[in-house]
Amino acid sequence: RPLPGTGASRAAGPALALAGVNTPYVVRRLAIDHDGGMWIAGQDDGIVRVVPGGSGGGGGGPGSAGRALTAETLSAAGGMTATLALSSLEDREGNIWIGTVSGLDRLAPANVARADGGEAMVTGIVGDRAHARIFFAGLSGVYRAARDRAPELILRRRSIGVLCGDARRLLAISLDGAFRIDLSPEGAATRVTRVAGPLSVTCAIDAAGDFWTGMDRVYRLQGAALIPAAGQGGETGPTVMLLRPGPAGGLFMSRSLTGLFALNDGRAALLWRPQPEQSIGSITTLTDLGGGVQLLGGARGLARVAGGRGVVLSERDYPFLAGE
Repeated sequence: RPLPGTGASRAAGPALALAGVNTPYVVRRLAIDHDGGMWIAGQDDGIVRVVPGGSGGGGGGPGSAGRALTAETLSAAGGMTATLALSSLEDREGNIWIGTVSGLDRLAPANVARADGGEAMVTGIVGDRAHARIFFAGLSGVYRAARDRAPELILRRRSIGVLCGDARRLLAISLDGAFRIDLSPEGAATRVTRVAGPLSVTCAIDAAGDFWTGMDRVYRLQGAALIPAAGQGGETGPTVMLLRPGPAGGLFMSRSLTGLFALNDGRAALLWRPQPEQSIGSITTLTDLGGGVQLLGGARGLARVAGGRGVVLSERDYPFLAGE
């Protein structure tokens, strides 16, 4: 079925009360859009976008304590398929794509449109602002989506829980195993390779185009097999909960309740190890703000890390967390 027209959905109206967004707050996804707005998706009822009030964009974003903030909630009443988000992405046209437990939503500046491809749950989204193509995964397989056409199934596999990659290649991890998908310039699957190795809970592609996954350790995709990474990160330890592309071509890595590391050339540099009173739980999402600053989301809240120091964000730093 084709994508609905922009006039078919209600606009998501402003809501400053932000009910259900109080700390402690289970943060599932964080993102910074091109206007500097911060998107927060949590376990509670609501997806929130926060921008510095009256800024008109310009990348103010988080870290602007003391400035006026404007907040907007997106809910089922405003047209969302669901308010529990599992993945998100901004495309080159400024649309925000959100995969939820009930499907895929496309958020244009003033509307919410459901990209209905028959997928009951969207667990991962991959794309690039330089491309018009969006890829997403769910319970039935991997799809190619675009603003002007219905999503197309390019790989049928059951219960894909992890998806990463870029406009040329994808790595999908499902109950049937892991699969590398090579893509044509048009975004069609040209080759699908089954990957041998352990089930993983996270994956990332680095600047060189290499795939990495995490479970009891960090693994690197070599040929058609996942092998333990060399050096630090490759040793068995607490579950690797998060891998993201990092600075200097490396990776950001977080193991369960151990903090945040920069992994590069087999060496893991500690970026932040929270003290007990600073804990936000296991880090499950990360947005790199540049300049050595990262915004982290965990099972019990938000933190901002810079220069080896972390600050747990609270109602004092960001009044919208308290519903003000």
